Amino acid sequence: MLASISLPLFVTALAAVVVIPDDSATLVAAQVVLAATLGFEGTGLFVASIVLGGSRSRIDVARTGIRVQEK
Repeated sequence: MLASISLPLFVTALAAVVVIPDDSATLVAAQVVLAATLGFEGTGLFVASIVLGGSRSRIDVARTGIRVQEK
């Protein structure tokens, strides 16, 4: 779930750099701030999905006692 939310954030960060013109220092600063913010948020959500995905399988094993062999 979190990984699927991170993809639109990465795309929006890229779109901010492409769509916002480089006409002034203010617009370039807006590009940097917007792209960095969205990129960091996307990265955080993607890493969180990996961490929580690994812990979810351990929680299921602890709850049920059944180990599922992952491929």
